[in-house]
Amino acid sequence: LPLDGKAPKVPKWSELPITRQQVAQWAAEKPKANIGLRCDQALMVDIDIEVPAEAQRMTELILQQFPGGLIRRRGDSAKLALLYRRAVPDGAYKNPGQKRYCHTDGGVVELFDNSGAQMGIFSSGLDGGDYRWDGPSPLDVCLNDLPPLSLEQWRALRQLLTGEGYVAASRPKPDQNPPLQTTNGPQVPDLSEGWNTQVFSMIGQRVRSGADDATIEAEAMTWKQPGYGKTETLKEVRDLIRRWRAYVAAETWDAQLQLSPRGIPRATMKNLLLTLQNAEPLKGGFRLNSLAQEVELAKPLPWRSDLGQIDTDDFTHLRAFFNELGMTPTKQDTMDAVYAVAAQRSFNPIQDYLTALEWDGIARLETQLPALLSIKRNPYVAATLRCWMISAIARAMNPGCKVDTMLILEGAQGVGKSTALATLASRPWFLDNLADIGSGKTAEEQLRGKWVVEFAELDAMNKAEATRVKAFLTREKDNWRPLYRSANKDHPRSCVFAGSTNEDRYLRDATGGRRFLPVKVMHKIDIPKLSALRDQLFAEAFHLFDQGVKWWLTDAEQALARSEQDLRRERDPWEEVVEGYVFHETTFDGEVRISQRDLYEKLEIQPERQNRLTMQRLDKVMATLPGDWRRLSTRQKIQCRDGKRLDVFVWEPLEPEVRAQLSKCKSANNNGQRYL
Repeated sequence: LPLDGKAPKVPKWSELPITRQQVAQWAAEKPKANIGLRCDQALMVDIDIEVPAEAQRMTELILQQFPGGLIRRRGDSAKLALLYRRAVPDGAYKNPGQKRYCHTDGGVVELFDNSGAQMGIFSSGLDGGDYRWDGPSPLDVCLNDLPPLSLEQWRALRQLLTGEGYVAASRPKPDQNPPLQTTNGPQVPDLSEGWNTQVFSMIGQRVRSGADDATIEAEAMTWKQPGYGKTETLKEVRDLIRRWRAYVAAETWDAQLQLSPRGIPRATMKNLLLTLQNAEPLKGGFRLNSLAQEVELAKPLPWRSDLGQIDTDDFTHLRAFFNELGMTPTKQDTMDAVYAVAAQRSFNPIQDYLTALEWDGIARLETQLPALLSIKRNPYVAATLRCWMISAIARAMNPGCKVDTMLILEGAQGVGKSTALATLASRPWFLDNLADIGSGKTAEEQLRGKWVVEFAELDAMNKAEATRVKAFLTREKDNWRPLYRSANKDHPRSCVFAGSTNEDRYLRDATGGRRFLPVKVMHKIDIPKLSALRDQLFAEAFHLFDQGVKWWLTDAEQALARSEQDLRRERDPWEEVVEGYVFHETTFDGEVRISQRDLYEKLEIQPERQNRLTMQRLDKVMATLPGDWRRLSTRQKIQCRDGKRLDVFVWEPLEPEVRAQLSKCKSANNNGQRYL
């Protein structure tokens, strides 16, 4: 129930039906539910003594004279309480001003003898200690079976305390000690009404007015009463301050709850959010892993001690928690509310890992990393590994940034290619069973929560057309539905790709092949050594990224990469013929272009084979030539030797250097035209 200070905020709360079975269930499943017993016919002796030996002595002394009391302890402290009942239901057990008995050594024994008193029975004390029972609890013993204390015995108990040196914090007579007041300064509590009651109220006023703890403590120390030591008073004052701050914080959100006419909280989204954000034990219990877009438990909950990803059972328990407050939310509303609250405590585990690293200043990416991976070092290898590592940092720190290349580890079966990638990524952030990228959204959904994704033996790539592979690798965001959410949404990509193969020629497309950066693993990789240096490798990469170093190859490095890629490409027999024709047999004057008519004649392609498939093959062949050749989108008019002009497709190089080199070759004709 929502509280207003100590009192429940729900009207007629004492008339709400509560069964023994409900209390037993709460005690078993919700140890932090703060279950209290209202002392109506019950009598309680609260032994609030810090010194274990003294607490034990007083307990044994009381039980010798008044045996059978149920014993309730609190945490690991020596404090405990004894529970009895009234032998005379309507007897005048209450003795105003003689409830609290204090010893000069600091021990306190309190007698709770009125219907307004309450005691915790299955919950946590204000100091955080859990209540427990030595022997039977109130769930095991009916009220009538509690040991009764007569009025004479209750008075004898007071006399016992007095005889042991405990002094009652008596209510002074008005004419002996009039209420303390100040005319100009802050109000002073009327201690004639009892220290606890008045000081509790005054501290509440100070807390609500915004006073800090030190100010309240200094003022409250002037309210010390006979029988209280300085240490005991300060302890009580600090406890009251802490409790009041908790109450005021609770009032801040409780007052915002939307209630029904009966005073029961409604199952509105506002109420769900307020409860999840503020109610114990849920407060601070959820956070969002932004990498995987998954809600995780940030602390243990009454029904679950482990942390990790939230599941359907957790939502069931949450709905039960809301039910106890009178709210009956739907499953979807519960999930939406939890997600919204968790999103306010979003975190990215990879970003947290990277930002916590401290680089030792030793450069390893271009020197030690090739050796760790058993790769022969050269300028191309050094640049490729450096760029790939920095690209992993870029994708983690700036999801969705442009990364359109893939590292390829070549080597014999069993040298540890996949294990090395998993070691660098760490297993939770690594994926090596990527689905066929042409099979709908399955592959996209698998990328959730991953940092390094491997095309194991290039299976996923080989099953798709080269154009789809290229499109998949260059994508900057993926569309999928997070767990327990009702709709798909775009998610910036946080992962980089790597491939592994034991083949020599595996690149099928000349243009798409430029996306792949192959390196050769010569021997078995030393995984333990790689694992030992993993943090420093990423620390260096993070430092370079933070310094603005780019994660793509320079033009000179790209030229080296093309040479390596060509060695792995499945070559078309036409490539050698066409390259020799363009660069060694043909002369240009003016525009540097090759027409389809040129290629048909050189390759001796008969008219019946001059179709769309042949044209697509020629496109791929021309794309392999140095200079980045591309076919113009529209036909061009070309003059033939017989004087006719034909509309044909033509190719031209996009790289200016190649265009300039070829344009220096002058043709033998005098009219400047390119003849077919």
